[in-house]
Amino acid sequence: MPTTLVIFDTDSAISILATTQRIVPAPTLRQSLNNPISLFTRGDSHVNNPFSLDGQVAIVTGGSKGIGLSISQHLAQLGAKVVVSSRKLDVCEAVIEDIKKNGGEAIAVACNISRREECENLVKVTHDTWGRIDTFVANAAVNPVYGPMTGLSDEAFDKVM
Repeated sequence: MPTTLVIFDTDSAISILATTQRIVPAPTLRQSLNNPISLFTRGDSHVNNPFSLDGQVAIVTGGSKGIGLSISQHLAQLGAKVVVSSRKLDVCEAVIEDIKKNGGEAIAVACNISRREECENLVKVTHDTWGRIDTFVANAAVNPVYGPMTGLSDEAFDKVM
């Protein structure tokens, strides 16, 4: 009878539900509580990964820090080829080096999402490198206004949206 295992990773606020064909040994479970993705990505895994992204290509805007960084890392751990994008290339390159060090595939592309030509380049570089885009995580934001939203002009609202 299958065992259902639910793990919640508080660092990245991602819930993972997996069905296994046997009970997970306690040491593996304890290790997985620190890094729940490891339960599915270990080379000697006894669990079929229901969340596998092998062969898929994902772009993550704002992927160099915060939630975007966590999304980039988790997508790579699940097997996706990740395009890490933000305004500063050097910060993106540090992220992809970490992804590669952990066995993932990633490239860095600088992109300010408020500039159409940079967005077009982001898509072009992704297609030129891996030939497809399966997932697009629109994590980056544009906020031209600092202060109360009550003074927001229609033009600024359009830019944010």
